[in-house]
Amino acid sequence: QEKNQTQQQQCQKGKTRNKQKNIVIVVAYPHVAITSDMTPLENDNDFIVEWRRDVVPPKEYIPYISAIILPGSRLTRLDLEWLRNETNWIDFLHDYVQDGSGGGTLLGLCGGYQMMGQIVADPNGIEGEAGITNGLGLLPIETTIESAECKIVTPRRGVLLLDDQKYTNATQSSESSPIKVHKK
Repeated sequence: QEKNQTQQQQCQKGKTRNKQKNIVIVVAYPHVAITSDMTPLENDNDFIVEWRRDVVPPKEYIPYISAIILPGSRLTRLDLEWLRNETNWIDFLHDYVQDGSGGGTLLGLCGGYQMMGQIVADPNGIEGEAGITNGLGLLPIETTIESAECKIVTPRRGVLLLDDQKYTNATQSSESSPIKVHKK
């Protein structure tokens, strides 16, 4: 109950902030990577960037959020399992993107983008235990974690040789048509 009161207090602060600023929430899962990707937003006076781990906003906070960002992850499947089993983030993210006012803006960067798909598979145990983890189911893509010898990019086909990374991921559309992006 104490945790719920703290959540409500933090969300209330967001509601009373300057209405001219855009509130962007970054989900800070345990193995978040490349946090410097958020530096431009954090340095822009038009944005309020809130890094959140365990404090998931209540549904009533959705109208005040301009965007939610799922950043990169060093261990994508483990962070997906954390989202699913240890927090209420998955329910909140689904409510946010399906909001009746046209849906919220959800941006996935690298591993965050892969989490938005149908599955993340690691058949060779490159990031840990071999297996498949269900994604958020928001995009028609599937990701397979592979060795860093090459990176397959689809729907276009190409190869990018990597020299200093331990592994890479191949993300492919699970539908025959390319993913469509709609601007608001």
